[in-house]
Amino acid sequence: MVRGETVEIRSKEFSISCVKPCGTEKGKVMAEAKLNIPKMGHKRMFELLRERFPRVKQSSDIRAARLEWKGRVAIVFDSGEIYIRKAEDREDAIKIVKLLYDILKP
Repeated sequence: MVRGETVEIRSKEFSISCVKPCGTEKGKVMAEAKLNIPKMGHKRMFELLRERFPRVKQSSDIRAARLEWKGRVAIVFDSGEIYIRKAEDREDAIKIVKLLYDILKP
């Protein structure tokens, strides 16, 4: 993938609107997604993510969590917005979004 591609992947669980080359790691991709979940409090979101991932940093000011897992990075907001960095490819980014949905769904 040389250029960013606008991707419209929609399901009842999530939507992915953009996949493009990662700016921090050559050969990897980044993606923007939105989980179709009710807004939850950021404290509950942190608890759920910490149960699954050992490396979660929280920012209460912006109501977001940054997690690292298997070399990938995801920034997750309590509104359901997700920014993924260092995914292997488009399919890997989709798998990460699905995993986060399964963890955070009501």
